[in-house]
Amino acid sequence: MDTPAVTLPPNRRSFVRTFLAAGVTSVLGALVRTDTLLAQVSDSGLPSGFFAVRLTSFPVLLKDGGSVRLGINRLSGTSTSGGYYPVIINRESAGTFHALDSECTHASCVVAAYSVSARASVCPCHGSRFGIDGRWLSGPAGASLRTYPIRFDGVDTLTIEIPNLGFSVATSTVIAGNRTRLVLAFPSTLGAEHELMFRPTMLEPWTLLKFASTPEGLADKSFVSGNDRVLKLYVDPPAVAGFYAVTIRVKSV
Repeated sequence: MDTPAVTLPPNRRSFVRTFLAAGVTSVLGALVRTDTLLAQVSDSGLPSGFFAVRLTSFPVLLKDGGSVRLGINRLSGTSTSGGYYPVIINRESAGTFHALDSECTHASCVVAAYSVSARASVCPCHGSRFGIDGRWLSGPAGASLRTYPIRFDGVDTLTIEIPNLGFSVATSTVIAGNRTRLVLAFPSTLGAEHELMFRPTMLEPWTLLKFASTPEGLADKSFVSGNDRVLKLYVDPPAVAGFYAVTIRVKSV
């Protein structure tokens, strides 16, 4: 489904369907890989977020037993600092991947990524062990990890659906001095880092767009940290019409 464009003139109210973008960072020794991933987010009911992971951005997933853990929030010891637990992505074999919620089913600690040597993902709190597909193996948990729908395109891209991660963005305009600014209002996620992307047409790539945090402030912000409240971004539109996306950074944790 296409995303509606936002067109000025000023004072015209409209609605933007959001996209979930994940700036995924993987640290392998001294090598840091960053990728930008885009997927559509529904705005109806309890929306799901869809994000794509390119295997070539995470070489560990190119071999059987490979595992990465991606998160929106920073970790605080054995728990998450925000409302979302990291997602564990495991490769069982060529073409077979699993996406798992890292929340332990015993005491809600964050479970580690899958270890080939341990043949399990191990909870650091009480030692519960889970198989490569999330099945409970041993320990006090007694139940398997939650699984997420995951699709492999057979080439390089995994697409994972995360329930309740989607959100919508309401738009309006405001007069700031002698210019008209676009206002994007959205429910932020505590501990998440939100960015703003723009593209003039559906056929052109997304680019990072700076914004202001107040109606008349300097548009020099590249990201804003979520606080579980509605945030507003004030934008100097780079074109008369285009597509905007409030995004969430997803990091290797």
